[in-house]
Amino acid sequence: VQNYEWFYDMKGEIDATRNKAKIAKGTPEEKGIRMVLESMIAEYNAKSRMVTRNLWKADDLPYEIESGADE
Repeated sequence: VQNYEWFYDMKGEIDATRNKAKIAKGTPEEKGIRMVLESMIAEYNAKSRMVTRNLWKADDLPYEIESGADE
């Protein structure tokens, strides 16, 4: 159950952080927010690739999340 909840929580945090980066576009804070976002995405994707964790991930969550580096 913890793995299941972790993926939902992390997806929500990634979405919120991506929105923060859009809001901060052009400000000095944008780079730091994007760095945090990339780390969060990397962690989500790494755990998603683990077979045991993937078994506990809901079907409505993405297998992997694309990087926002090009935005």
